[in-house]
Amino acid sequence: MTTTQTDTAAGIDPRTLAPGDFTASDRARLELAITVKGLAQKLGDTAAMLAEALAVAGDYARRARILENTFSTLIDAAVVAERVRGTGWEQIGKPFYLDAAGAEKRWGGVVERWNSETRATSIYIREPQQHVPSVDRFLMEGARGFAGDQRRPLTPVLDAAAALTGRDVAAADRAFAGTEVCEHCHR
Repeated sequence: MTTTQTDTAAGIDPRTLAPGDFTASDRARLELAITVKGLAQKLGDTAAMLAEALAVAGDYARRARILENTFSTLIDAAVVAERVRGTGWEQIGKPFYLDAAGAEKRWGGVVERWNSETRATSIYIREPQQHVPSVDRFLMEGARGFAGDQRRPLTPVLDAAAALTGRDVAAADRAFAGTEVCEHCHR
């Protein structure tokens, strides 16, 4: 797939989407995807280092420390994305063996800081559309694993693109949260 094809996922050039049309959910998923992309690159660099004769004493530990910091950032981004989409603290805490109060204590400040970002402090609020093409390329060409060979770009599922794709944002949010969608009105 060429850069042009991935930059216009599903016929939509994400760079043409208006920054104001990106919802908090869009921004949180974009930031999570960028964090995953960065982690994948760092994991690849670490794997390559294992086969190189250039590593010296301490390199493996230094790389592990870098990965630890990146995993911490990934967890924070995942928690923010969950909270923005309506997931409760109890559900977030379960994989970490925390109750709702423990999860909120651990990540509540992270979510508050994320919610207090402004156009002046966040490039993902100021110009989110500029970061989507690289995420789409990564998802279509570089990411492996969970989805197998069914690769999908982020662009068509952004709330900002809903008017162009016909995606029902409210129904998608309810499906994510595991709540029922009315068959008649799709709410």
